[in-house]
Amino acid sequence: MVDDDPDIADLVVMVLEGLEMDVSVARTGAEALDMVRERQPDLVTLDLTLPDADGTEICEQLRRFTDAYIVMITGRDAETDRLIGLEVGADEYLAKPFSPRELRARAAALLRRPRSGMRAQDGDEEAVVIVRSADVALTDLGDGLMVDPLTGATRYRDQNVPLTPTEAKLLVTLTRHAGEAMERADLATEVRGGDFIASDFLIDVQVAGLRRKLRSATGRDRLTVVRGTAYQLMTVPEGQQEGREARRGARASSLACLRSSDSSRAATMSARVTCTRSRLSRVATLTIRGQGSCQSCQGSPHTRAA
Repeated sequence: MVDDDPDIADLVVMVLEGLEMDVSVARTGAEALDMVRERQPDLVTLDLTLPDADGTEICEQLRRFTDAYIVMITGRDAETDRLIGLEVGADEYLAKPFSPRELRARAAALLRRPRSGMRAQDGDEEAVVIVRSADVALTDLGDGLMVDPLTGATRYRDQNVPLTPTEAKLLVTLTRHAGEAMERADLATEVRGGDFIASDFLIDVQVAGLRRKLRSATGRDRLTVVRGTAYQLMTVPEGQQEGREARRGARASSLACLRSSDSSRAATMSARVTCTRSRLSRVATLTIRGQGSCQSCQGSPHTRAA
């Protein structure tokens, strides 16, 4: 756990040891990063106000190399602070003063979830991937989007889609109910375990992060809101995929035709310009060669008929 307040630290240690956890305490952000790298814990409690760093920055750095569940425990209870905490990778958020029973319940619910398998690639703490389960067939959601039904490891057309542990768990749950509208309360209960907690905006923020990442990877919305109270993971039928590919081919063919037509028009215009220049050059030559004067022209040069 990470907190510079000794009273809060002692309370959190007591609660977590009640879950039969071996607890270590860090007082600063730098200590926390070193300790998590060394011990690879299952769960981290993190204060936002630390002597040497902001807790949100520490959370972002932790997410680069660990799949540990992160519970933010802080005196900042504004909604914006909660939203920022969840956006940078926290799995839960508790405002001080908090109930030890609620911390115990939330920590126990997190630890009941299967680990996502997220780890840092060897020698590269910036590259975080979710590892596929061995010998488990991926679930095909259509249009190249594949999901490991156990860990949530996600690929789109052979490219990894980076997800936080909570987003991976959300996707696993939604994949089991693909094509169906799932109520927020049911989704929160299945993902978090235990009874649904009224602060369901946590689920909303986490689903929004998942939705944004899927849209960025696939170029289309794969998660939709139904009736304002439910979420639905959309699949792409094979026929629709083929139609989409056919439309892409047709658009490419149309562009090729347009380019060919433009090239043809450009060639025609070039020929006309060349012809016009040739005629002007001939007229100019005749004018120079045929210069003369007469009384009606009053000595002005004129062009004789060729």
